[in-house]
Amino acid sequence: MHLRNSMTIKLAHKFFIAHALIILALVTAFLSFSYVSNQSLVSNAMNGIDKTVMEELAPLLADSYVQSGSFDHWIQEPGKWNELVDGTFLRVFFSISPMPHGAPAPMPAPSGGQALKPCEPPFATFLQHLTLLAADKTPLIKALKPAPDTHLEAIKVHGRIVGWLQVAKINVDALPYAGYFFHQQVRFTLWVVACAGLLALALGYWLAQHMTQPIRLITEETQKLAQRDFTVNIAVHTGDELEALGKHITSIAQELSMFSQQQKQWLLDISHELRTPLTILYGEFNAMLEDVTPINASAIISLHEEVVHLKRIVDDLHALSMMDAV
Repeated sequence: MHLRNSMTIKLAHKFFIAHALIILALVTAFLSFSYVSNQSLVSNAMNGIDKTVMEELAPLLADSYVQSGSFDHWIQEPGKWNELVDGTFLRVFFSISPMPHGAPAPMPAPSGGQALKPCEPPFATFLQHLTLLAADKTPLIKALKPAPDTHLEAIKVHGRIVGWLQVAKINVDALPYAGYFFHQQVRFTLWVVACAGLLALALGYWLAQHMTQPIRLITEETQKLAQRDFTVNIAVHTGDELEALGKHITSIAQELSMFSQQQKQWLLDISHELRTPLTILYGEFNAMLEDVTPINASAIISLHEEVVHLKRIVDDLHALSMMDAV
């Protein structure tokens, strides 16, 4: 019992812990959903751009196939292939995401047959994941970074498939700038959630203290009742069950105070009623012992009357106590 009492947790602390656990659960759910959804949104956006680029490239390659009858010149001149791919990607990318007014001009596509270095941000990644396939899906220009999960776009000439464009599906970690943007967004979200969580915890602690203040007041006042101090007046103005409880306890204290006063008055009355016959008996017995009053029938009758009176009072007290017990 002593160990249990020593480990008692205050109601305000219980409220605060419950509030903190709810906040922790909500924050965890929000961060998990935010992480997955943001990663999915960024990945879907980049894959959508890649698909649009392939849709732009396919007719250009179809026109070159009509002119030359094959894709050999792209295979033989990789610089022009890189220039075509990067130029198309730049055009599509900035048409979807236009540069703000006053921003520096976008990086031009390489010219003169100079290819971008592997993993050079921001546009080398699409070229690295792009593969040119023949009609039977034989690789003609292989991707620098092939992947099992890919998008395909047919190259058609007069309705006939003459080749395929294949690009790997990417996630935010595949593109340096996309990954940087995503992780910056995650860090910003973490800071916002952390600040909001701390603010919510502080507000929760204040609310717990505010909500339990009437309970502390009621506890202090009821301790007075345990010490038979009936001067209890619980002034709780919360407009709820706690206010009603405070009023009931105050009413009980007033009733107990009235009962205590009546009990004191009743004891005074009883002591007075008992004192009178006892005083008479005491006086008459002393008078008989000192031979002041002769012991005769009249004296004995007088003593008997006082004893009967005293017995009647005691019987009444006994009956009254039995009624109270019922």
